[in-house]
Amino acid sequence: MPTNPLESQLLEALRQLKHPEIESRTLGALGMIQAVRIEGNQASVTVALPLMQATVRGTLVDLVRQAAREVDPALDVAVEFAKMTPEARAAFMAVARAKRPPRRPSGASGASWPS
Repeated sequence: MPTNPLESQLLEALRQLKHPEIESRTLGALGMIQAVRIEGNQASVTVALPLMQATVRGTLVDLVRQAAREVDPALDVAVEFAKMTPEARAAFMAVARAKRPPRRPSGASGASWPS
């Protein structure tokens, strides 16, 4: 749990990031944001991965750092990775594979289409 307002802001921003390969899902929905700590202008973010050899690691580091800069440009962010527990990995896979709502056709008014 965040212990200060800046940690809360950063945590919320990170939870809203879209996964680079599962674009219809956020890192929060996938259970990937494990920890956020800020001391002074030093931030530490732990991202949980279903597989430690995930090819998106570099992209995730870039996304996390960009989100942190948007919350507070003075933050210096260290990104660490942790392996998901089997239970967390199962939850990740369930969310990742869940049926997605249909995409809104271009030009549609959207009244009956989910966002």
